[in-house]
Amino acid sequence: MTEGNASASGESDDESYSFVDQGSSSGDDDSFLVDDDFSISTNGDNNNTDADDGGDEHGANTRGYRHLRQHLPAVIIAVVAAVLGHAHLNNDGEFLHVTLTGLYRDFVEHHSAGGTTKTGPGSTSTSRNGIGIGIGIGIGIGNKGNKYAAAPTLNVPTPYPTFPMSHLSSTNGAGGGGAEADGADRHHHQEYRRTANLGFCKEHDEVNNNNNNSNNDDVSEGVRQLLVVSRDDGDGDDTNDIVGTINSGLVPFDFRIPSDLVPTLGMHYHADEIKEDRYESVLTALEPTSADREYQCLLDRAAEAPNKKHHNLKGWGLAYVRPVISNFYRGDGDTSDAVDGHSPDVPSVKSILKSRRDEHLQKNPEAAAEAAKREEQAAAAVAAAGDSDIGNKRTVATPAHTGFAAKFTNLSPTPLNLYWDGRGGSESRLVGRLHPFESLGTATTPGQSFSLIPVTQDGYDDRFVLQRWTMTADEAHVYYDPVEDNDIAKLTTEQQARYNMWKLNQAYARDYLIKTKRPWLSDFPRPVPFHFMHSAEYFGKTMTVKSWESHFTSRPPRSQLEKISYTDHEQRMHRESRYGKDLSIALPKYRQSRSRELELKMEVISCAPQVFLIDDFLSTVEVEHIIDLVRDGSRNITLSRSAVHPGGMSDYSSDDDRVRNEQTDTTTRSSTNAWIERGDSLIVDSIYRRAADLVGIDESLLRHRSDEEHPELATDHSIAERMQLVHYAEGERYEAHHDFLNPAFGNRYQPSRFATLLLYLNDVEEGGETIFPRAINSESHDGISVKPKAGTAILFYNVLPDGNPDDLSQHSAAPVIEGEKYLANLWIWDPIID
Repeated sequence: MTEGNASASGESDDESYSFVDQGSSSGDDDSFLVDDDFSISTNGDNNNTDADDGGDEHGANTRGYRHLRQHLPAVIIAVVAAVLGHAHLNNDGEFLHVTLTGLYRDFVEHHSAGGTTKTGPGSTSTSRNGIGIGIGIGIGIGNKGNKYAAAPTLNVPTPYPTFPMSHLSSTNGAGGGGAEADGADRHHHQEYRRTANLGFCKEHDEVNNNNNNSNNDDVSEGVRQLLVVSRDDGDGDDTNDIVGTINSGLVPFDFRIPSDLVPTLGMHYHADEIKEDRYESVLTALEPTSADREYQCLLDRAAEAPNKKHHNLKGWGLAYVRPVISNFYRGDGDTSDAVDGHSPDVPSVKSILKSRRDEHLQKNPEAAAEAAKREEQAAAAVAAAGDSDIGNKRTVATPAHTGFAAKFTNLSPTPLNLYWDGRGGSESRLVGRLHPFESLGTATTPGQSFSLIPVTQDGYDDRFVLQRWTMTADEAHVYYDPVEDNDIAKLTTEQQARYNMWKLNQAYARDYLIKTKRPWLSDFPRPVPFHFMHSAEYFGKTMTVKSWESHFTSRPPRSQLEKISYTDHEQRMHRESRYGKDLSIALPKYRQSRSRELELKMEVISCAPQVFLIDDFLSTVEVEHIIDLVRDGSRNITLSRSAVHPGGMSDYSSDDDRVRNEQTDTTTRSSTNAWIERGDSLIVDSIYRRAADLVGIDESLLRHRSDEEHPELATDHSIAERMQLVHYAEGERYEAHHDFLNPAFGNRYQPSRFATLLLYLNDVEEGGETIFPRAINSESHDGISVKPKAGTAILFYNVLPDGNPDDLSQHSAAPVIEGEKYLANLWIWDPIID
């Protein structure tokens, strides 16, 4: 089996972060946001320019008050109730301003929800004679509050600024929702720190020493302490201004670092303190300094060590420990895995997997015969064991696919070429350039061999192999380390610093492996992910995410589907701030609904990796539009042979490296692809906005922004790549691979792909399934597969809640047996580069 490749993008590193502005087609005209039915015409023209804001405000107010007239009796009752029932004074004795638009919106929301009125900041709720009326109140002028922000849950920060999140609800009844159903601002008003979530002060010991205790409160407190380490909100007191949620799988664990590497860890703290993202001066600092409290505690521990050179010092970090497999199963009368004796009324994974497995076996006689053989062997094992209960105990079905992510690190000052040796060395293939003190990654299987050869050699030559590894899953991260103790002094100051940073990474990885039973594939230190993550607690769990970006049900004319620009986004923001999202969606005339949010139902189909199925994410019109962007040729978007390249982003990378590392390898990936900008049309932009609601991320972070947006961030980069459209003809496929990348070790932000959203654009007659061959379950040795269905989407995470890449997110595209397959995907990165 050939090695898989870690990335499918075929893009340079810079492209991964940029939204390319293609210019504006509408200038200052924001008529693309206005439904023709709701517009005010003057002399037969649609006059909705924003020159003096008059036409725009007139049109929107007309729409709002037309709805108000429909509910005039209720409005009168609400106003009277507000005047008679409330003293409209704030704490300073000033009158509050009652906005009729807010009054209307709260009434409609109450009416559509069957009497349940939602309130948020800047609003209140009254009830007279059993009729609940929501009164929208703005304090001062222009203060609308955050109507859609839900109440926070646990007081836990992440290392980044706060942005409004989408609101979620659970459809599971008892036990549903949890942290994500309660929503909340899941980000923190603090700057990024790579050393976040590390603890060295002794007060952490008492709580965190209980991390193996059955008392979950102790564990949660330990996690909270580690998440608030080194965070000062600048208000002069010891209270942390924090909001967020705790993933139930995160636990504190202790690790040891050699005392002689304490100054090396100090370089990371120093880089955080001076905000030096590429470690330019940090790597040459002879004595890095940091006032960080946790680092000072580490220095104190080092000073107290009896043997200051060879003593291991204890620190505390966060690790994600997967639940036992029985926790993934609920329903069908099986109460053995229920929480508190309650079995939620949800579909069992048995029924989910069995139906898909049966369908697969019906079409594949050879696979059916092999499955029957395995079942006979399992039955014989049960009979031999003589244990009548063995069949009722859940155990992991050993995956038939034995692949894993491999990582290669060069600890020499010389660039080298990494080769896959192929079968017996006869099919060697270049994986990529391995720069000094950097890494490359790829997918492989046990027994595969890889070699390092000097870059001065033209091609693979067995005579010049410097190092050869035969890979095993137990040692997935391997190091080329020719530096002897006596040679360290020959390295430059910067090279010594990089070398010692990797030694620090090795020390942390050792203890992480002991705690989690999986390799540390990230670069230490690495904080927990910035973004909110949905929780895939058990098979069949369902959640509902709401979005104002409703489906397009009819095709707008071509004139309204031209490219959009910064100006268009700014005008959309202007409308939303005045009238709300429901009255500001683009082209409402061509959409499913103007007054009701689209409800997207997410179903957990895999818990490890975390994979969610979303039916009807796209409408037929949207699917056809994406494909037509490539087919009609008018946008200069063309399909070309898909490339593969290794998962590594080096500080030394150049255009030559990119050309060298990107390869067309039809034995691994045989499709064609094209790239679509978010600004290519309003329909594409709407899909991005809907995707942002689905994953719980502010939509503006998924595009290039103007200087006025989020001025608290020192960047205008997008954390979403361009949409990739992929076409598979009959027989074409993509072998098992990972989407995550290995960032440059000296990049303080450690950016990588956080989540992947796959969008199926057509039904495939046969074949073309997306397969997660290593998905953990007790029913199937073949993992989880998803059959392409037009409009359906799947979301999966490429990282774990502790920041380590999720090796189980490995996935493949099965060969198309009959027909063709169109697929689009969005990649979202973590973190926000500030």
